[in-house]
Amino acid sequence: MSKLLRAFLTLAFLFTPALVARAGVTSGGVRGLVLDTAGQPIAGAQVAMASKEFGTKFSFTTDKKGVFMQMGMKNGDYEVSVSAAGYASTSGTLHITLEARTPFEVRLQRAAQDGSGAAGGEATTTTAYKFGDEVLSAAAGKALAAAQAANQAGHADEAKAGLEALLKLEPGAAAAHFMLADLYREGGDTARAIAETKAGLDSQPGYAPGWVALGELAQKAGQTDDAVAAYRKAVEADGTQAATWKKLGMALLEQGNLADSAKALAKYLELKPEASDKDRIQTMIDETTKILAAGKK
Repeated sequence: MSKLLRAFLTLAFLFTPALVARAGVTSGGVRGLVLDTAGQPIAGAQVAMASKEFGTKFSFTTDKKGVFMQMGMKNGDYEVSVSAAGYASTSGTLHITLEARTPFEVRLQRAAQDGSGAAGGEATTTTAYKFGDEVLSAAAGKALAAAQAANQAGHADEAKAGLEALLKLEPGAAAAHFMLADLYREGGDTARAIAETKAGLDSQPGYAPGWVALGELAQKAGQTDDAVAAYRKAVEADGTQAATWKKLGMALLEQGNLADSAKALAKYLELKPEASDKDRIQTMIDETTKILAAGKK
C-alpha cells in the first residue's frame, strides 16, 4: 500500500464518521423583498411574522432597497403580513426551512383613492405566496399550510395526500415537492424523498437549500458522488452559506478528493472564522495538505 493511500485511509478513519453524519438543522432565516406592482422597492414597509407553533413574533421595516432579513428562526410555518402607507396590505404563509435564508418576495398594490386623491376606505387585502422565483396561487398557499398543520398534528398520511392532490393541479409547485420530500424523509423513505427533492429542483434549480437537502439525502443513501454534485450546485446557487461549504468538504473527503475537500473546508472557515469546530477543521486541512505534499514526493 502506498504512503499516500495509507495516510488517506488514516485521515478518513479519524475524521469522516463523526463529521459526515447528517446534522439535525433546526433553524434558518428569511431574506424578504417588498416591491410595488411595477417591481420597484418599497422602503419603510412594515413586515410582521408570527409562528403559532413556537409562539414567536418578528417585526421588520424594509430598507431603501425594500429588503428585510433575519436569521436564527426556528424551522416551520410563519404567518406573514406586509403593509405600507398608500398600499393594500397583504398576508400569507411562509415556510422557513434549513440553515439558510428562505427567499420571500411580495408585491403590494396601490390602495384605492378617494375623491381628494388620498387613500380612502379599507384597503383590499390580498393573499400572496411566493417560494423562491415561484409564484403560487392563494389556493396552493392554503394547501401547503394545511399540509404542514396536518403533519404537525401527527397526520403525515393526510399531509401527503393533500400535497399529492395539490401537485395534480400544480405539478410544478416546488414548495409542495420539497414539503413532500420532507415527509418521506421523516418516514424513512429516502428514495421517494430524493425523487421529490429532484422534482422540486426541476422547478427551482437556483434554490440552494433544495440542493443541500438533496446532498444530505444522497449521503444517507450512500451515494457520495451524487451528494458532492448536489453540494456543488448548492454553493453555485449561494456561496455565502458556511455550513454548505462544510458539507461539501466532508462529502469530498468521503469521495477521496482531498484537494477539493481542503479548499471547501478552508472556505467554510473563511466564512465562519469563529466556528466552534474551527480547530478540528483546521487540523483536517493541515493533515490533508501534508498528505497531498507527500504524494508529490
